Amino acid sequence: MTIGERIAYFRQKRGLTQAALSELLGVSDKAVSKWERGASRPEVTILSDLASALGVTADELIRDGDEPIDEPDSRFISLEKY
Repeated sequence: MTIGERIAYFRQKRGLTQAALSELLGVSDKAVSKWERGASRPEVTILSDLASALGVTADELIRDGDEPIDEPDSRFISLEKY
């Protein structure tokens, strides 16, 4: 699932139109449409607000693939022992 597909999914799940989401974020509805179609991506500076508006974490929006969010990524080391 792409970031655009996630944005569309979570937006629809919250019952928001593209216009309503764009108004919440201070961007155009055309920008939201482009994100959802994969023609562009949201700026990193807006990810936190976008995630908040959609009721998810930024990680849930940008995570690559369909794997569950709950599972730790084995590519990263734990800093607990340091």
